[in-house]
Amino acid sequence: METTLTDRVLGGRYEVGPLLGRGGMADVYDAVDTRLGRPVAVKVLRAAMATRPEVRRRFEDEARAAAKLSHPNVVAVYDTGEDEGLAWIVMERLSGETLAARMVPGRPLETEFVLRVAGDVLGALTAAHAAGIVHRDVKPGNILFADNGCAKVTDFGIAKSVEGVGDSTTAGMLLGTPRYLSPERVEGAASTASSDIYSLGVVLYEALTGQRAFEGDTPVTVAYRVQHTTPTPLAELRPDLPPALVALVEKAMTRDPAERFATTREMAAALAELQDSGLVDGVGAGYDAAEVDADATVAVARTAWEAGSPDPTSIAAAAPAAPAASRPGRRRGLDPRLIVVLVVGAVILLLLAVMAVGRDGNGTVTPAGTAGNPGVPQTPVGAELRAAAERLSTGDGDRGVEAARRLGQIADKVDAGQSAGADATSLLRDAAQWRSDGELGVRAFETLRTALAKVPGVDMNAAAVEPTASGDGDGDGEEKGDGKAKGKKDD
Repeated sequence: METTLTDRVLGGRYEVGPLLGRGGMADVYDAVDTRLGRPVAVKVLRAAMATRPEVRRRFEDEARAAAKLSHPNVVAVYDTGEDEGLAWIVMERLSGETLAARMVPGRPLETEFVLRVAGDVLGALTAAHAAGIVHRDVKPGNILFADNGCAKVTDFGIAKSVEGVGDSTTAGMLLGTPRYLSPERVEGAASTASSDIYSLGVVLYEALTGQRAFEGDTPVTVAYRVQHTTPTPLAELRPDLPPALVALVEKAMTRDPAERFATTREMAAALAELQDSGLVDGVGAGYDAAEVDADATVAVARTAWEAGSPDPTSIAAAAPAAPAASRPGRRRGLDPRLIVVLVVGAVILLLLAVMAVGRDGNGTVTPAGTAGNPGVPQTPVGAELRAAAERLSTGDGDRGVEAARRLGQIADKVDAGQSAGADATSLLRDAAQWRSDGELGVRAFETLRTALAKVPGVDMNAAAVEPTASGDGDGDGEEKGDGKAKGKKDD
């Protein structure tokens, strides 16, 4: 267990205070710049991570990316350095919470508030894109609030320069949080400004509905649904929203990048036009963040919800946001007790529906379809491949996540009666090379090889690459990025 840095002075200037938060690769401390006498936040790369070249490179990339930006909606980076082997970044200190902290399942945020946040985030992304930087991890946990209520974007730890400078991505690595990634990103395409627009669309959908666009028990399941499913229409969940607002969010979330807003500037113009129209004035459902703290039931629900999708390192709130003024006639969200009743009822109905789905002559239940192929029965081989994918997605690092994603695609083909032998052979060959290079553990490789052996047409000789000894043979299980799925998470 690493010791705390409290009371230590970094760079002969920054006096470190209490620990504010911990992320996948760094810790964030409250601190004071003794030279200027101002509060700051210091992000320190953990000693265990500092020895890994890839992590160290990405930490330095964050400082470079953020330092290129000077915008009121971007968390400012003041300084960076190294002290006795500790790499650190000095950032603007914000006392407000994250957007993720204000979100509660089943309780939409106030529409006008969401649109103000959208405008702030679009300002930050427009500045980043103009500087040639794609954020690649736009999500509620990376949106913080200043004392004046202004939203600011943070965590450029996996940002990418569109010119290629500072891009520490390894081929095949999935960076970002699956539930907010665009379909093309999940499929392995390069990051673009359009993928940031899609991610913001997903954030707006979640904020306006109190419901995540894509759910799943594991990062692989979520990523799979991003690729193959469509969220419940926004107008169906919020029929009170103006059609123009629904159209704006849906355009940002369109699967085809060519059909989204061409730029964040274009999306910001559409948002401004909507706000000026007065169509969203007084639009109902929503709640102020201050209400949540007074409602123990909802607070517990929020904690449970966030626990299922932890956020990366961020500047934690030192003080709660100022209570928002109550608004006459504003409707509050659903009563938490009603939410519980509805959830229990839905679970019971789901169980009854599963029991009623296609029983065969032996009285066993036949699955109605797979996650990615609704209506297509799941074959025994497909089920075995997905079970292996679930095991690979947790604790086997980025190569495990990549293998799990490709296993899911192979399972789809098997269930649909399509030839998957070539895909299985290709994955087996890659996995053998990963194992040889020490990027995939022995047990993970054996799990993968055993599953692929069941695929018709697979060439098992593709696994002939001789593995080299590395560590304990289990892989390091590191999740790239901020602890999100890039293998894990999320938030």
